[in-house]
Amino acid sequence: MINFRFHVVSLIAIFLALALGVVIGAGVIDRGVVDTLNSRLDRVEAKSDRIQSENSNNVNDLVTATQQADATVTGKLWLEEKWKLDSSDDVKALQDALGSTTKNKANLRTEAWKQLADRLSNQNAGGDAANDLLTVLQQAGFLGFDAVGGSTITNFPGRDAGVTLVVGNEGSIPPDDVALPLASALHTAEVPTVVAGVWVETTDGPARADAVQPIRDSDLARSVSTVDDLDQPQGPTTVVLAMADLFRPSPTVGHYGYGDNTKLLPDPVNA
Repeated sequence: MINFRFHVVSLIAIFLALALGVVIGAGVIDRGVVDTLNSRLDRVEAKSDRIQSENSNNVNDLVTATQQADATVTGKLWLEEKWKLDSSDDVKALQDALGSTTKNKANLRTEAWKQLADRLSNQNAGGDAANDLLTVLQQAGFLGFDAVGGSTITNFPGRDAGVTLVVGNEGSIPPDDVALPLASALHTAEVPTVVAGVWVETTDGPARADAVQPIRDSDLARSVSTVDDLDQPQGPTTVVLAMADLFRPSPTVGHYGYGDNTKLLPDPVNA
């Protein structure tokens, strides 16, 4: 008998922005494990009093859910506050890192997202560390990297990686500066992408789905999946299932959570 996982050769990376940002891993999802996660959701929801209030807890929960789905997490890549480009020095630093002369901040960030997406889609990355875009951006203060296992930033995220971009209303970088432009760049680079929201209730603050709504309201809704409840106990599992659906022979795009025209979970798939 041949184990099903040998038929699923897609490698999955999860990119988390949280407006501070994180990228995670590469690995193989076992469909049997993914199906089992569906049956466990009732028990997960019973722990709703464990809603995490800190971004790092959401990231750790997603890492755990990804590993439990038999994927290999290779690291966390953080988008630092410097992406706000609040000073002329930060603008110059990003121009130098990109080899760009663009002065407009929004256009410069868009150019950076394109180069970053191209780098994350590059299966042959990991050569000269000094010239690697991730290394250059890290040294310039725009990225942080936490390795998992023996990974390094130059061989991150691995071959055939999918990306989950997580944005939050209390991150250091406004979601509007990250979600739509970076998701667009990842789509153009043909990277399977899930955009997930971490929501913190604040007085007169945004609605739960606001961080991911620009994706749902755009043409990207047909190619990029969204999840608006990563901060909830079921959120990490939902992200893993949504990502797995993008690696089906016929990829399935969906929108999950509590926003308009969404459902709580992807539909079950028979192994």
